[in-house]
Amino acid sequence: MATLLVCRLQVVSSYVENTEYEAEGNDVDTVQWWLASDEAWRVRTFGVDFDIHVHHQAAPLTVEAARVFTEKHYGDVIADVQAFEFASVDDTSAVNRLVEALGGQFDVAPNGRLGIWNPGDTPYRSQSEPA
Repeated sequence: MATLLVCRLQVVSSYVENTEYEAEGNDVDTVQWWLASDEAWRVRTFGVDFDIHVHHQAAPLTVEAARVFTEKHYGDVIADVQAFEFASVDDTSAVNRLVEALGGQFDVAPNGRLGIWNPGDTPYRSQSEPA
């Protein structure tokens, strides 16, 4: 079992260009958490250039702890937060619930250990390293 916590932000930005704009529709930045029973992944997406930063934690994290962290660091720009329960990354029913609720699509990471919500159809790829 895993929980995908999707935090849509009120902004769309570029980490590389250090720019930020007001978000419109599903053209948004996100903070997402893939919370598995034995590990956690924090994913930050940047909608201007489809950049992605993925951070792994080799220990479990609760949904509440992920929410608190996100609120502390992004509270002023959080538009909404939604949680989705997955049996695994290939849980078709969970993917359908996610896409029905948010639109977009569900992308599985190349390592197969986590998935993220993608608000559109352009693939995210790492283009920068966080400072």
